[in-house]
Formats: sequence, structure tokens, C-alpha cells
Amino acid sequence: MSRLARAAIGIILVGQPVFAGEVYVDPNARLLACYQEVVKPAEYYVTKEIIKPAEKKYIRRNNRVELIENPAVFKENRTLKSPRAIVLQEIPCD
Repeated sequence: MSRLARAAIGIILVGQPVFAGEVYVDPNARLLACYQEVVKPAEYYVTKEIIKPAEKKYIRRNNRVELIENPAVFKENRTLKSPRAIVLQEIPCD
């Protein structure tokens, strides 16, 4: 059935246009609360594993001896603690 045919049947049965995503609300209904969808990001347990430790060494450069440091190299391991979720946050109704 085409979208136009469904809309026409909705107008005939309800008397108002009905499209996908719309909900018929009784005119006698009371508003109790308003909510906003908030996305809660996924949470992870994070551990670091050392791959290569930091090292200091002397090198000759430009007729002088310099002390340089190479930083440590780490691998980050992540384990899912809680998945991403959508929660409803109550907001004031205007």
C-alpha cells in the first residue's frame, strides 16, 4: 500500500492526517511530565601496558654532547563496562 493511500485512510478513519512518527493524542489527556533524550556514552575499564620503557642516552650533535630522552611507549587496553544508552532526563514543560 502506498504512502498516499495510508495517509488517505488515516484521514478517513481519524479525521486528521496521520503520518509515520505521529501519535494520536486524546484532547482530554493531561500533560504529566516532559522529557529529553540524553545520550550516555559507553564506559570502559582502561589499563595501560608498557611496551617500551623510557630511555635516556647521550648523542653527539653540533660539536657537543647532548642528553636526550625517548618517552615510554604504552598500549591501552579497553574493556567495555557499560554500553552506550539513551536515557530520559526530566525537563520543565513550557
